[in-house]
Amino acid sequence: MLFRSLSLNYKTYRYLQKNGFQDINYYNRYFLEFDQPIFQPNRLKNAIENAELKLKRKELEYNADKINLVGDIAEDFYQLFSMSYKNEVYKHHLGNVNRVAQIIHESAQDTNYAIDVIQIKVEKANSQEKLFQNQSELRLAISRMKRRLRINDNDSLTI
Repeated sequence: MLFRSLSLNYKTYRYLQKNGFQDINYYNRYFLEFDQPIFQPNRLKNAIENAELKLKRKELEYNADKINLVGDIAEDFYQLFSMSYKNEVYKHHLGNVNRVAQIIHESAQDTNYAIDVIQIKVEKANSQEKLFQNQSELRLAISRMKRRLRINDNDSLTI
């Protein structure tokens, strides 16, 4: 059994001041006094508020996870786009190398260009290798993206 009491108290005080003559003043003090806590927390309401806060926190975490997932996928698509663009750059470069090789081949009778023929063959082989390597990396990246997005392997992913 909890005993609760609330009382309104009143006290009168006498104040004596000595400053050459005796001056007596009286003053009153009103105050509340209680023995047991009158106001107890509403545990049910607090539990409901805590549950609502937990739910909101979980919703925020879920939304943050969705945003992170979209950001990661956007970054992966950007990498695919970058690889695809590099393919175009490598194809253009290989076309330029082939034109230069044709020009050098036509003037191959001149011995001054003999070293250029060898260098252009090396450059052509390097350019083809870069193109093939990038195409291979692009195919692997597209395959990883399809698995990540759970797209059927037979479906196409166009960049």
